[in-house]
Amino acid sequence: MERLAERRRDAGFHTASITAVAFSPDGTLLASGSWDDTVKLWSVPEGKLQATLEGHSGGVSSVAFSPDGKLLASGDSDKTVKLWSVPEGKLQATLEGHTMSVESVSFSPDGKLLASVSRDETVKLWSVPEGKLQATLQGHSNWVNSVAFSPDGKLLASGSWDETVKLWSVPDGQLQATLEGHSDWVSSVAFSPDGTLLASGSDDKTVKLWSVPDGKLQATLEGHSDRVLSVAFSPDGKMLATRSQHRFLMLWSVPDGQLQATLAGHSVVRSVAFSPDWTLVASGSSDTTVSLWSVAGGKLLAKLEGHSDGVKSVAFSPDGKLLASGSRDETVKLWSVPEGKLQATLEGHSDEIRSVAFSPDGELLASVSADRTVVRLWSVPEGKLQATLEGHSNWVNSVAFSPDGKLLASGSIDNTVKLWSVPEGKLQATLEGHSEAVLSVAFSPDGKLLASGSWDETVKLWSVPDGQLQATLKGHSHWVQSVGFSPDGKLLASGSHDETVKLW
Repeated sequence: MERLAERRRDAGFHTASITAVAFSPDGTLLASGSWDDTVKLWSVPEGKLQATLEGHSGGVSSVAFSPDGKLLASGDSDKTVKLWSVPEGKLQATLEGHTMSVESVSFSPDGKLLASVSRDETVKLWSVPEGKLQATLQGHSNWVNSVAFSPDGKLLASGSWDETVKLWSVPDGQLQATLEGHSDWVSSVAFSPDGTLLASGSDDKTVKLWSVPDGKLQATLEGHSDRVLSVAFSPDGKMLATRSQHRFLMLWSVPDGQLQATLAGHSVVRSVAFSPDWTLVASGSSDTTVSLWSVAGGKLLAKLEGHSDGVKSVAFSPDGKLLASGSRDETVKLWSVPEGKLQATLEGHSDEIRSVAFSPDGELLASVSADRTVVRLWSVPEGKLQATLEGHSNWVNSVAFSPDGKLLASGSIDNTVKLWSVPEGKLQATLEGHSEAVLSVAFSPDGKLLASGSWDETVKLWSVPDGQLQATLKGHSHWVQSVGFSPDGKLLASGSHDETVKLW
């Protein structure tokens, strides 16, 4: 682990958990704060490190760009807020005054003020860019952990562990209203775009809507089964999205607070897939079911029941008329869309199904299983077995068809990727180079490259069809679980167990 930390440090990556991220207003930079005491600036979309901002002596809890993108504020457990120039990352000011960890920072809409909230139960207002203390807002009786300016910058809202939200005038910091009604700590606050409403989310499992500036309760939104972590208004202010800790995303109409959609319905969700026309989403769950949802309204359209164990993989056919689901019950099932009627059950694997994928023309389905060595090809829609691809010496984790449908790639625990001809299923090449299990594979849109992600923390790029190694992409600090090319093939995204997504 010590060597890994040294390698990550040498490469410029964070060496501890990332706690906060923020995009610059123009979208060209991403700031990340970490428990390694640093803030890093990255170019977007290249993902190249532009600057490492060092100076804090504790974990960074929050980061925020000024509206003009020329400054970055960072709040830290070392009790300070720092202002940095962008993009150079030079320290401009250290804002001292809090006596406990700083939990959140936010710039006013005109960029002339910065608000910081802390475990010391206060809100502080600072001038920008000088960093001089303008006001200390006292009144909360416990940690303050969320803060937001109204769109016109004349009010500031703060949410606290004391179960209240307070509204303060800006810039004098006079208390305008105390919003009482929650029965547990307030985790998040947000103003509506027109500034006439404030939403607050709480550990009491509710969201409350308050009128502004008088702070009168307008509605209590009940429905979450666990603590509410975040609230956000739609750009037109007509909808409010709320997220809880326990797998629920809810959409509410504003201002009446009527529940419009609940994006939930499972126990643990193991897999998701969008239909080709982006109007449907399918989710497979450990509760043995597959759910079909409308994207527009988030409504549950159908619940597909038939598996006898958890569903680990789902995939739509290219024309969107079929859905395949792979399960721990060792079967693959084909369902009609959107009705959700069972069309076929594909049996033959002797262990849980790990991945399913349709060929580009939709006439074949590939499935891989924990039964180690086998990839199976099935005809669609009959579900008849067409070929069994044997050659791997351990579990196969992932499969992908080439864009022209003439090749199939499979990634395995045996550390290799194999390329097979379709539909014959003959082995064309074995791609060796990873030092640990291959978890994911993806072809570029033109079919000339194949990307593979591995437990060895790398992504590799291979030429197709000869399987020659072209590049090894290093940067992740934990295994790479997923890889995918952008539609134009100019970017590659990789998702890792290190809790990051990288663009190459």
